[in-house]
Amino acid sequence: MKIGFFGAGNMANALSTSIKINFPSAQIYIYSPGKINAKRLASKISGYIVDEINDMPKDLDWYFLAFKPQNLGDFNFKFHTNSKIISILAGVSLSKLYNKLGNLKIVRMMPNLPTSVSSGANLVFLSDLFKKTERNEVKDFFSTCGNTYFLDSEDQVDIITPFSGSGPALILEFARIFESELARRGDLGVDTRELIVQVFLGTSLLMKNSSLSFLDMRDQVISKKGVTYEAIKVFDEAGLENIFHRAFDSAYRRTLELSKEG
Repeated sequence: MKIGFFGAGNMANALSTSIKINFPSAQIYIYSPGKINAKRLASKISGYIVDEINDMPKDLDWYFLAFKPQNLGDFNFKFHTNSKIISILAGVSLSKLYNKLGNLKIVRMMPNLPTSVSSGANLVFLSDLFKKTERNEVKDFFSTCGNTYFLDSEDQVDIITPFSGSGPALILEFARIFESELARRGDLGVDTRELIVQVFLGTSLLMKNSSLSFLDMRDQVISKKGVTYEAIKVFDEAGLENIFHRAFDSAYRRTLELSKEG
């Protein structure tokens, strides 16, 4: 198995590490304009550094596009027409990639940040042009990254991305507010970050191990006129659910705008 990575950032790091675990003999070639990241990643996975973009071998089994989406316009590597490509460029549609690269065997993937700690929720869409064996290879690539969800249409990637791709940032924003609110109440003799992390971790495990709806689990914590009741009442009065509705709608519109730009 021979694989090329264009890009050496966090997601390239997580995905190439997963591939190396599942395919120990894989030869992985890495190109990144920032040579430091490429060298660091190559050292970690026993990969090969490619100094110039056009020095990337053209006979590899798979290629990953793992750079910033806005850099696609300047991407000038010429693939063979039968090359197999996996794009993790957020908001970049397959039609745009087809027009830019001239290839049809392109997988569109949307990983998320927890992929870097083997707990990702990764979206994958690939066309009927791919054989079953190729689909299985893609599945195996990401099997140690977390959960991989194969979608039936590219539209589903755009719809789900604000939840899976942006979701960690929204959850981290809640964690930031929790920590800030606790810290402003003075020195309480506990590590506030550690405490908040444990609250979020414990709640995640509770969700994972329960068959109850999220609403029912939430209501297990609430007693009429109790402490949690007062907090939830403030959320309701402020229209928190409507705020989330607007936020997700705005994020979805942006994914559609990105797919049309350039």
